[in-house]
Amino acid sequence: MALIANLLLAPKLADSVAALHRRYAGLDQLAEYKRQLESPSDTMARLQADTSPQADVSEAFELAQQRLATTQLEQKADGKQAQNVNRDDEAMPPECEAMWMHDKYQKTFVDTLTRRKIKQYLEWGGGGSTLCSSRLVEQVTTIEHNEEWCKLLREQLQDKNVTNVNLICSAVEWTQFGTSPEGDGTYEEFHDYVDAIDTLDIPHFDVVFIDGRARVPCAKKALGYISSDSVLMVHDFQREFYHTPMLQWYEELEKFIEWPELGVLKPKL
Repeated sequence: MALIANLLLAPKLADSVAALHRRYAGLDQLAEYKRQLESPSDTMARLQADTSPQADVSEAFELAQQRLATTQLEQKADGKQAQNVNRDDEAMPPECEAMWMHDKYQKTFVDTLTRRKIKQYLEWGGGGSTLCSSRLVEQVTTIEHNEEWCKLLREQLQDKNVTNVNLICSAVEWTQFGTSPEGDGTYEEFHDYVDAIDTLDIPHFDVVFIDGRARVPCAKKALGYISSDSVLMVHDFQREFYHTPMLQWYEELEKFIEWPELGVLKPKL
């Protein structure tokens, strides 16, 4: 499991892989999250033993590639990706199970996309959520800032014949940010990535999911493209430097008392 620790802690890859920004939250939070996902006690001992920020990026990226490659798309006979139908609560698309979040929030994510008719879904930060959402909604737009990760994701979409995803690779030159909350990235540092939504010629999105860099600027930017009926989801919403500014513009639709990993919000319009 040392490679899992590398994946979480390697500076470049943790920047690019959706939902892998745990390194900013501290080792205790990392350990708790991994316990919920994997349970075996020796996993955490190895995770704690391998905390070098200089972890092998190539090995971590290889693990991410293997994880993404194992997700399987079950294509419908008519060739359409989007299902957007009433689900059995026990059913979970396999690619949704590959998302890097606790299964409780995987279900919340899927329920949010299947409880209503979703025509346009946007996400900042691609990965497991891209493959998952492609099975549930008509049209997916993914904005990803890391060129290497974007290339891998595009290959996976092509290999699996996913045709309802518009993947926007808005490359941002890598800079080694600090470990402070500001390390998530400012608008000035990620303005092309944040503003990529302006180039899409899509006036309205039903659901927006934020799981990449510069999450607060992305949440503010999304206000111009959503309505009172739209939903904003934010991964790692429990972090104060995310939810405090975002709650100026949004209110919570669902409140989670324990480990509020996924924020489900609506705009204060």
